[in-house]
Amino acid sequence: MELESAASSVRKKPRISVERWLKETERARNNFQIIGQANVETLPPKQQVVTLTRRVEELIGKTLPQPLLIEERDAKGVKLLERKLTGEAIHRNIELIWDHLTKNHECKLGIYGMGGVGKTTIMMHIHNRLLEDATFDGVVFITVSQDFSIKKLQSDISKDLKLGVMEVEDEKKRAAMLLEQLERKKNCVLILDDVWELLDLEEVGIPIRANGFKLVLTTRSYYVCCQMQCQEKIKIKPLSQKESREFIFGGAWIPKFHFNSETEAICEVPLLKNVLDCQLESSRWQEACEE
Repeated sequence: MELESAASSVRKKPRISVERWLKETERARNNFQIIGQANVETLPPKQQVVTLTRRVEELIGKTLPQPLLIEERDAKGVKLLERKLTGEAIHRNIELIWDHLTKNHECKLGIYGMGGVGKTTIMMHIHNRLLEDATFDGVVFITVSQDFSIKKLQSDISKDLKLGVMEVEDEKKRAAMLLEQLERKKNCVLILDDVWELLDLEEVGIPIRANGFKLVLTTRSYYVCCQMQCQEKIKIKPLSQKESREFIFGGAWIPKFHFNSETEAICEVPLLKNVLDCQLESSRWQEACEE
């Protein structure tokens, strides 16, 4: 049996739902042993015996998620590919966010700013850093976007935390299952990237005030942070003029370059600069900007 091989495989462990099933099964077995050892005078009422038998039948018929075991190294999360960070302000924001997640008690944190300023990149670095911190039991990074659905979001979170496939179709039942699993996590951080509108956390199954659970969302809108009742809101601003110049000369750009208002504005947004960096050769870039 797969569970019996877990002891010989230090790299695998039972899923949370499987662990709970094992504990409930052991509890039922112990209760039966107590009944068997008791004399006639101390036997529990007949109704208690019937209830216990029914519970055992439920445990036997319960469908457990497959596979029963998961890789120990994957139980917490998988590292994301990181992009290069540029600018002192970005590093300051990372440390600020880190302090809120590790030292403060806020359970909802909102990261907002215009598109392309580096919100996702910052949170990818935070995600990977959290994976290396033994304090956290689970770290999840989910991209929401405009065309999200509750069902897909539930499945993505469950899959990322290795909780198994959610075969139930009813969204309310799925939310209850997900909520139960997330609340069992001792310290878990859920990062929802690119949130465009108010998201009903209860409808998804995301804990609101669970001990040790923290939610971080990135959005372009300060209003969304307010709607989501984020206790702390951190704005990610474009690069300063000095940082944008350093950003240019740190990539595939020529050292002698004529700046105008348009190029300054572009280079203040890292994502726009990266797009142009890929499309224009250095020999053509100055000509394109001077036109």
